[in-house]
Amino acid sequence: MVRYLSEEWRAEVEKRFRDGITPEDTKNISASLNCVSVACPDKKTRYFFVSITKGELESVQVGEGEGPQAEFVIEGKYEALAQIARAELTAAEALIGGKIKLTGNLYKALFFVPIVDRLSQIMATINTEY
Repeated sequence: MVRYLSEEWRAEVEKRFRDGITPEDTKNISASLNCVSVACPDKKTRYFFVSITKGELESVQVGEGEGPQAEFVIEGKYEALAQIARAELTAAEALIGGKIKLTGNLYKALFFVPIVDRLSQIMATINTEY
């Protein structure tokens, strides 16, 4: 079991993303997403960053603080983002329900949402301690 937003969790997400999502699945999109979790159990702010170039995973990062600049930023409380990572809640449901905030090009975000949902399904398969 790995702890959510730990380096071990990041490595497993990266491995499973590379194994489970093809450039065709992503429609060869180029985009970056930074998910910022506030009010984490340790009282810190933590991030999960993903960068995709022409449908290929370029980078997966986790850490303390706000994280790197990204084309899209999703910000919310730890529990809301954990629900998305467990595939209990889609990003669209969380956004509509006011559980997360999205900044970035909303038109392009519409194309990116299915990728986020697929990533959530992949993350949900990881034996994770939240």
